[in-house]
Amino acid sequence: MLPATSASYPPSFQLPAASHQLPGDQRLCRKCKRPIDAQERLNKRYCNAKCRAFVWSRAHRQFSSTITVADFENIREQIKEFEGRMGQRVLWYALLKEHPSFPLADKIGKSIFPPKDRKTKRSPDETGKICFSDAPYYNFTAFFETPRVPMVGLYQVKVWLEGDTAPMMTAKYVDVRKAYPAVHFYDEKTGQRYTLKGEAIPPKAPKPPKPPTERKKRKPATAIGPQPERAPSTARVPEVVPATQAQRVPDAELVKKIEEEHARERADLLATITKERALRQETEQKLVRATSMPKPPAKDDRSLRLEAAAKH
Repeated sequence: MLPATSASYPPSFQLPAASHQLPGDQRLCRKCKRPIDAQERLNKRYCNAKCRAFVWSRAHRQFSSTITVADFENIREQIKEFEGRMGQRVLWYALLKEHPSFPLADKIGKSIFPPKDRKTKRSPDETGKICFSDAPYYNFTAFFETPRVPMVGLYQVKVWLEGDTAPMMTAKYVDVRKAYPAVHFYDEKTGQRYTLKGEAIPPKAPKPPKPPTERKKRKPATAIGPQPERAPSTARVPEVVPATQAQRVPDAELVKKIEEEHARERADLLATITKERALRQETEQKLVRATSMPKPPAKDDRSLRLEAAAKH
């Protein structure tokens, strides 16, 4: 005889709660701390799939901020080794890989990273500044620019050698161990991007152009509203007092005094200029006399040196 289950009883009937399902042992969701139904399985830790997915993504997600240059040191060493075999410096490099979904990979071919003709985010340069660039390569010689790819794995290397005008597709593959979730595979012909599952990413709608800014016109007085009428003033402006009018006329004595002061300053300035000119001429004459005087002939002391040598 089969044991009785809750399905064999009418809907209004409930089996008695087990010891672990009693209200005193109520379980809580590990994410949102909401109570879990007592009729759920014993090892259930989350109230719904949304809380479980959130905790899993937080525990397994690789944040881009934790990726450093040291994570790509193996790529730099392998390209350096290739550089030594070729005997030429590698200026720039790019990476190629097919989409993991075979039908889509057969359709779009290999994707090149960084993408061509599209401005993308790059790793920090030698100054630590993060920038955007549309160059179809990563820097190698000036400074090692780490690649930004959508998934880990083996990538084919494309290099630009010093002295060559065209890039070179090599048979070398490097192992990329860190990936960026914001980077996607794309179709080089159409520019359509795809997720790792092969789903097409719809392009972003272009931003509407900003309306031209118009200068705000000043409202006329009539637009402000009716203005109260002012009563005409009965006070009259007094006529110019004769004493005030006399003060406005320049004083003849003051004008004469100012002119005499200007003439004195002018005379002092001319005397100073004349004195400096005479001093300069005197200095130039002394210099000419000093340079034109003949030098005294050198003293012939050969006999003295011979006598000193004979004594010793």
